Amino acid sequence: MLNVKNLKIWLIAFVCLVVIAIVVGAMVKSKGSPAGPGLMRIAESREFSAPAGGGRMMAKYVSAAVARPENESPELKTVPKMIKTAELSLSVKSVQEAMDAAQEIVKTCNGYVSSTRLTRSEADYLEGESIYKVPADSFDAAIAKLEGLGRVVSRNINTQDVSEEFMDLSVRLVNYKRQEKALLALFERTGKVLDILEVERELSRVRTEAERIEGRLRAMKSKIDYSTINVSFSQVRATVPAAATSFLDVIKGAWSAALTALAGLFSAVLVSLVWLIVFVPVGLSIIAVIWLIVRRIRKG
Repeated sequence: MLNVKNLKIWLIAFVCLVVIAIVVGAMVKSKGSPAGPGLMRIAESREFSAPAGGGRMMAKYVSAAVARPENESPELKTVPKMIKTAELSLSVKSVQEAMDAAQEIVKTCNGYVSSTRLTRSEADYLEGESIYKVPADSFDAAIAKLEGLGRVVSRNINTQDVSEEFMDLSVRLVNYKRQEKALLALFERTGKVLDILEVERELSRVRTEAERIEGRLRAMKSKIDYSTINVSFSQVRATVPAAATSFLDVIKGAWSAALTALAGLFSAVLVSLVWLIVFVPVGLSIIAVIWLIVRRIRKG
């Protein structure tokens, strides 16, 4: 009987030791991982417990989890970003030859022709317009060479600083990429259907925003790397020299002018005679009537 009692005591002591070992092991494991599965499950349950506004709460949680100071991202430290554009109007002897020469100039500057247009005016003069893309570091050299093709009618150069906008978009893109990684990790840990759907919705939103920003950055980088030069070509208008006049031409001109003046004088005299013939009798009649009236008044 004593042996059975001792056996029960030893068995209870062994069970207590096993329980203590399990508890100690769990504590050591939790200390080694500051954000273990237990903490993650608590965070997830807190995020998904709200029936309304869960997406905003999750985005706030993920943003806080991935937020880092900007100075920890050396890839975002960039040089100033400039978009250069130019508009030139050139008067040339031959529009076609000038456009061919301009194309060769752009090629030597490692650029390319974006678009070109050639038309003929009503006065039978050629007019052309081309848009060229050249590397930003060859912008000034290309402008100088193009201006040498003819007479510069107008020149407009614009430089736009987009450094702040480019930096802002780059930082936002990095943050969205970090949020995407955090959401993917969260997606692997969650097991509830509602939790999975909520993570998928937030992940889709983050990816859509990241792709939109990537598109804007690509378009902006293309404009930064390659400057735009818009050149208008117009053909020089030929001036017709005045014909030399001889002495005979002078005599003819003077005679023609004299005849014109004489005709004008004759016309004026003729008009005056018509006025006299028409209005003199009428005026005399009026004077006669007035004279008769005055005479009768005096006699009476």
